[in-house]
Amino acid sequence: MPKVTISDSKGLTQKQGSGVEIKSGDVTIRSTLTVSGTVNKMHVALTAVSCSSATKINHTGFYPLSGGAAFTVTLPKASAMGGGALTFRNVSAHAFILTGSQESNGHQVISGPVYTAAGASSVDQGSKLTFPAVANTSVHMVSDGFNWLVLNCSGTMTYAGT
Repeated sequence: MPKVTISDSKGLTQKQGSGVEIKSGDVTIRSTLTVSGTVNKMHVALTAVSCSSATKINHTGFYPLSGGAAFTVTLPKASAMGGGALTFRNVSAHAFILTGSQESNGHQVISGPVYTAAGASSVDQGSKLTFPAVANTSVHMVSDGFNWLVLNCSGTMTYAGT
């Protein structure tokens, strides 16, 4: 395998050797990045993918939800996204619904804390998670390979479905 160098001044060049070197600039990876060894000064930024109508999510990321009415977003199977994180933000004041891919089979694939004014009071689960119809509410979840686990949310989310 040749050594590949990416720089702002020369673009992509290759020469004898092995590995990849990035001299400067931003890097976009549209696949899984596996890092072994030591990482120095790594900055990761998520690209926002806006959703304004019913959609099915195929990869991890940050998804602002907006539109003239509420709609449903179908999550990928947790088993296909082990370790993957999703963040959704309600930009408009609609009760958007996040639905697990297995929802039609009756599996409860979303699990997380239920927050009250006093803080987390219990854990709930379901196949659907509904945002409150309040702008600027959000939810952050991660896949454990089996379920989508809600790590944090703002606003009162409603779990439903069996």
